[in-house]
Amino acid sequence: MKYSPKMLVGTGGNINKIHDLCGLRNWKPLAKHVHKEKLEFLSRFTPEELQVEFDIKPDRADVIVHGGSIYYRGMKEANIEKMIVPKVGLADGLIRRMYFEDLNKSE
Repeated sequence: MKYSPKMLVGTGGNINKIHDLCGLRNWKPLAKHVHKEKLEFLSRFTPEELQVEFDIKPDRADVIVHGGSIYYRGMKEANIEKMIVPKVGLADGLIRRMYFEDLNKSE
């Protein structure tokens, strides 16, 4: 493998909600085995039950397990044990980066 990443970064609504449902806050990494356990647990419920029991939005309830599975597969394929979920979207992160780079250039 050309690259050996140490950690995965998860962004987006599905992984944010899974991270919350795992009881994690403030950039605490989500371990691969915990992520898998949560996906297996959530897969036992219908979308309607997910909405009621776990306060998952209707447009997310039918895709959250599938979306989470994509992240799990990425972790598995890359042999990564932990994922950080910064609760900042990719677009927001890029805008912040560009802003601070421009700010540093003007100093």
